[in-house]
Amino acid sequence: PDGQESRLPVPASVLTSVRHVDGVSSAIGDVSGYAVILGPDGKPVTQGRAPALGLNYDTNPETSAFTLRSGAAPTSAGQVAIDAGTAKKKDFSVGDRITVLTRQGRADYAISGVFGFGSNDNLAGASIVAFDQATAEKVVGTPGEFESLRLVAREGVSETQLRGRLRKILRAGTDAVPGQ
Repeated sequence: PDGQESRLPVPASVLTSVRHVDGVSSAIGDVSGYAVILGPDGKPVTQGRAPALGLNYDTNPETSAFTLRSGAAPTSAGQVAIDAGTAKKKDFSVGDRITVLTRQGRADYAISGVFGFGSNDNLAGASIVAFDQATAEKVVGTPGEFESLRLVAREGVSETQLRGRLRKILRAGTDAVPGQ
């Protein structure tokens, strides 16, 4: 009724299968959920009514929406990257330590990098914390499950060809939609 669809999670086994489909160049599973940075006063660092999100940091230039502005992508459980809008607003820099609240509770992280989305500092004002894949699955998602998969076709493979190949392995009711 409100225009939002509810989707079932995608099992990690589907990602493994998709990566083996002829014509797939690369594929990644998306993880997202609640993650808010807490200021030194213990209060949430947010931007108005915009959401506070935790994501997995995609390092693959073929599939990633992230544009690293400084530092590096997070590579371990003790690191995060944050959106440039939040970094600017709160004067956070690479190397700073921050506290992040997720469904797993509070934890301290070192800021490994600051990112944007193309020329945008964030997405519609959202405060975004990005974790390495394994940490994201643990603290903002569910291990072994993804919200969606993003993939890129090999050069010379059409969208129609790849969709046909994917439909052979995807369960009924699963959509394969173009990213454009």
